[in-house]
Amino acid sequence: MPRDRRVPGVLQDLRFGFRLLARSPRYSAVAALTLAVGIGATTSIFTVVDGVLLRALPYRDPDCLVILRADASAAKRAPLSRPEIEDLQQLKLFDDVGSMNPVEGSLTGDEGMESVSSASATLNFLQVLGVTPLLGRHFSPAEDTGRQFVAGVIISYELWQRHYGGDPDIIGRRIETNNIPVSVVGVLPRGFRLYLDPGLSVPSRIDLWFPIPRSGSRTSRYQVTVARLKPGMTRERAQAELDALAVRLAATYPAAYPGGQLSLHITGFRDDVVASVRPVLLSLLVGVAMLLLISCANVAHLTLARGSVRTRELAIRQALGAGPRRLIQHMLVESLLLGVAGGVGGLLLTLWGVDALRAVAGTYLPRLEQIVINTTALLFNGAASVVAVTVFGLAPALVASRSDVCHGLRVGAGTGGRAQGGSRLRTALITTEVALTLVLLVAGALVLQTVHRLQRVDLGYRPHHVVVARTEVAPQLFRDPLRREAFYRDAVAAVRALPEVEAVALGRPLPLEGIHDEQLYAIDDRSSTEERRAARTIVSPGYFSTMGIRLLAGRDFSEADAATHRPVVILDISLARELWRDETAVGRRLMLNPRGTTPGWVDVIGIVDHTRADTLRAAGRPQIYVPYHLSSPSSASLVIRSRATAAALAPMLKDTIERLGGHRPVHAVLALESYVAEDMADGRFALFVFGALGAVGLTIASAGLYSVVSYTTARRTHEIGVRIALGARPLAIFRLVVGDSVRSTAAGVIIGLGLAAVLTHSIQSLLFEVSPLDALTFIGVAVLLVVVALAASYSPARRAVVVDPVIALQSD
Repeated sequence: MPRDRRVPGVLQDLRFGFRLLARSPRYSAVAALTLAVGIGATTSIFTVVDGVLLRALPYRDPDCLVILRADASAAKRAPLSRPEIEDLQQLKLFDDVGSMNPVEGSLTGDEGMESVSSASATLNFLQVLGVTPLLGRHFSPAEDTGRQFVAGVIISYELWQRHYGGDPDIIGRRIETNNIPVSVVGVLPRGFRLYLDPGLSVPSRIDLWFPIPRSGSRTSRYQVTVARLKPGMTRERAQAELDALAVRLAATYPAAYPGGQLSLHITGFRDDVVASVRPVLLSLLVGVAMLLLISCANVAHLTLARGSVRTRELAIRQALGAGPRRLIQHMLVESLLLGVAGGVGGLLLTLWGVDALRAVAGTYLPRLEQIVINTTALLFNGAASVVAVTVFGLAPALVASRSDVCHGLRVGAGTGGRAQGGSRLRTALITTEVALTLVLLVAGALVLQTVHRLQRVDLGYRPHHVVVARTEVAPQLFRDPLRREAFYRDAVAAVRALPEVEAVALGRPLPLEGIHDEQLYAIDDRSSTEERRAARTIVSPGYFSTMGIRLLAGRDFSEADAATHRPVVILDISLARELWRDETAVGRRLMLNPRGTTPGWVDVIGIVDHTRADTLRAAGRPQIYVPYHLSSPSSASLVIRSRATAAALAPMLKDTIERLGGHRPVHAVLALESYVAEDMADGRFALFVFGALGAVGLTIASAGLYSVVSYTTARRTHEIGVRIALGARPLAIFRLVVGDSVRSTAAGVIIGLGLAAVLTHSIQSLLFEVSPLDALTFIGVAVLLVVVALAASYSPARRAVVVDPVIALQSD
């Protein structure tokens, strides 16, 4: 039986390939680095996509979990109320239905006050997810709820370790939360996270879980609802039954659903979590695939150029009996070595890239903790390396295997002579690089314009140098509204006395805080039963000047208003114009809560600028500002205008406010600008990635263009010498050299414009006040690439112009 010589041949090619690459360190380093950039970027984005979009949620049978929401009246895609959840449980569509909502939670015992991420959940919520406590048990209706509303709590593993030192006797231990003595009944598994749509502003790690009893109004919608479908139940069938239920509920409870406006929606849990980020991440994945192709194309024409220099060597191998298959194997083995080096380098870049992406993403990406380099990422890195080797190595190998032996033996080792094959392939590669680079640059330019426009949006307030401190008093100890007013009045006075503080006031909720409050009202010249809705903000005197909101007409709230509990409100300009158009709104009257138990007339005393309170991308609803003395909640935020940073003010603010005896810690001290930055997180993330991809792609493409023009010019030295000897002018030689570059670039620009026109629609959800087909952007990027092509061609063309015809004619 004849011996198989293939393996020894491969080993021989490996040894020979190592030697050849070592003899060409510059080529090897450039090729490996180019591949490493493409593979590293692709693996980094894939790691994000895998962690966010592809990996199963860490719950039992996650594909059976669904999110339930409602569209009711003016509240779009709203959470559900407790009675609505009980109605859903009667349908028998689900094995179980549970709900939760984030709340302000604090540890308030003798060990000191500390704010912790907290949530109230139905007794079965964690069981719906399929989570089993590491220690203890789930909530029990008999033991964990009662007169004081909460008798038992469940804590996270991390809180158990950090605050209680991993106390082995933690189950049954009495602690104080929110000024209520409770027992710890369970500890959740280490690393448990609740992954929900980032727009819900629910932290992924919740340290303290309170039970919610079965109670609540039908119109009080604050419950994020999760259900587990029964085996065999499809979402389509469940949606049909939800539609029928919505019709029945709207007819049965007309007071709760004015105009019969109710619809119920079912969405897969994972689909709901990633709905807002999926289009962006998939677009980024396409973008890095383009960068990988640009890298491969660049290395391919570097390999082609090197293969042309090795024409004589390859011809000798053919003359000694090496067939096309043997030459292809030899070239591919060399490419494999470069691919391995690029893959290893790419993996090192991935380690940095994933950390950078996580840092830039902030709160924009859900499941951030699951974005880690794992076995799947390593396998993808290997697959990307193999694909790269195939893409950049096969074409040069085929060209080398078809070279003319006689011509190869006749020419010197890379000096002169006409290149054999590969010229069209090099042109095609450059065209491809330019086209793909244009797509990346267009996407980056569109996102850059979006970020620029968002930064220039008129917020209606000035967030610079404003610090926010979220505060709360113990409701059990401050039941009297007058006592709450006194506490916050003292808090404002105490903070105003601190050094570096220029102004201070109360506000709830603040712009971009992610909290939505609503005011029902009726206008004075129509029936008081015609109920309308507007966004409500509860403020104290001085709020508008502290926030930098312009007073357009009338006056601000005053301490005299608070002292006499005068019924007054201030409207924003949007609501004033909606109600009375160009007529004066100051002096008009509104009825607040016309259908409530305590309706009342109020006077409009001022008009202020409209603020972007919900998101930077939308103007949002008209706003009513209600003074704190008319609605005295137990929680509010202090807004402080100060030259000091939030970090510098935080210790003083916490100590000052907590010493006043509210019996709750200060929950957060943040710069108001951080709310603006968080709202722009999606744009910043996309700009970071597309900007980096475009910049790297442009660098690689321009370097590739320069190398190809330089190589082609050097190969045409003899031809250029002949032209000069025959009287060709320098300008004609310059045009000859630059012309090929410009033609390849122009072809790439035309193809790239077509691709960009198709692909930029995928990032439309990211854009703000800019079209995905923005003509100026397309034209600007096209001109940029032509200029880059001219710049890359200039140096080789200038060298060609000064070629000595005598030396050139001797070169072949």
